Amino acid sequence: GGEVGIGRLSEHGLLEASEALLMDEDTGIAEAAAGTFRAVMQYPAWREAALGAVDRLQNTLAGMPDVQRMRVLHLFIDIGRGSEDAFKALEGRGSYRHVLGAFITDDILLKMVSVE
Repeated sequence: GGEVGIGRLSEHGLLEASEALLMDEDTGIAEAAAGTFRAVMQYPAWREAALGAVDRLQNTLAGMPDVQRMRVLHLFIDIGRGSEDAFKALEGRGSYRHVLGAFITDDILLKMVSVE
């Protein structure tokens, strides 16, 4: 089933590859990578592995270009929409502080990208 397939792929570097692809300039590639995270988060057995990737993404947010940073913040929102458990896990990790921080800024360009 889906969980077994996700598990095997995760064991072979799926999440690490998806992290890198999330930073790709091509929006389609990055969206496919985000879809991988959303899919993995549906399975409680693999959620911790995905949350490890979320932690790594959070730790590098400050150094990301604006487009990629907004993409990652949008991913946090999407993951939280997927389930209450996922929302609570991201909330506990402080992910949503980063999302709110993107709106509470004096950087008008960042605000425009956030709303877009």
